[in-house]
This record gives sequence, C-alpha cells and structure tokens, in this order.
Amino acid sequence: MFLLCAFIYVTLSTSKRRDSELSSNLLNVKADLTKANDSIATINDKLISIVERGTKNNYNYTKYSNGDMVMWSKYTWNTNLATSWYNWYFASSAAVGFPVAFNEAPLIIVSPAKTNELYGLGVTEVTTTGYKLTAYSPKQGMCYVQADMLIIGKWK
Repeated sequence: MFLLCAFIYVTLSTSKRRDSELSSNLLNVKADLTKANDSIATINDKLISIVERGTKNNYNYTKYSNGDMVMWSKYTWNTNLATSWYNWYFASSAAVGFPVAFNEAPLIIVSPAKTNELYGLGVTEVTTTGYKLTAYSPKQGMCYVQADMLIIGKWK
C-alpha cells in the first residue's frame, strides 16, 4: 500500500510539474506569435500594393497604397502653329483634364510620338485636375501632334 501511495504521489507531482512546464511553454509560444504578428504588421505597412487600376477617357492609371498614382496616355491633336515667338511657332491646347484628380500638381513627362514638322512639346498650367499642352516648331502651319504622356503624382 505504501508503494502504491508513493507511486501516486510521484505521478501527481510529475504531472503538476509537466502541466506547469506546458503552461509556461504555451505562454512563450503566445508571446512569440504576438511578436511575429507585430513583425508581419510592420512589413505589411511598408509594402506597396496596387489599390486600383483602370482605363478612363483614353488614360491608363494605377493607384498605389502609398498614395502614388501613375497615368499614361497617347494624346492626339491637330493644331495650327500660328503664334510666332523668336522664329518659332507654337500653339497651346485647350485644357486637358485628368480622368482621376491628383492630390497635388503632378509631374508630367511628354514626348512626341508621331508628328509632322514638330520639334518640341511642353506642358503648362499643370493643376491637380489637368494641364495644357504646347507644341513648338520652326515651321508655321497645321501640325498633327501625337504625344506620349507619363503623369506621376499623389492621389492621397
């Protein structure tokens, strides 16, 4: 009987110790999971993802989670280069609107894509909602303008 009691005592003591160790290990695992979740949240905050992508009014655009927006388009325009300025002729377009507004005036990169007698393009009056395109040439007269537009700015 003494041996049976001793066996039960040892078994219960060992079981309590094991339960205490398991409980301690579970608390450590929980703390490690909390740290891992915090690390994942920190990484997610630094990742940049696409929020929205679309095509509207002949513009393609992509909005990113960090607030950046990139737009691109091919703008075509027939114009009469009639205004003279230091032996160059130019014409400005009517206001051209962005299909999606920016939060601040964006950077616009413009390049002639296909043209007849055009030597330069520029943008003026850039706002959060649009711009004006200006075509330049040393030759006066009608000009067909096809411009590649890249527009980069903040949407939020």
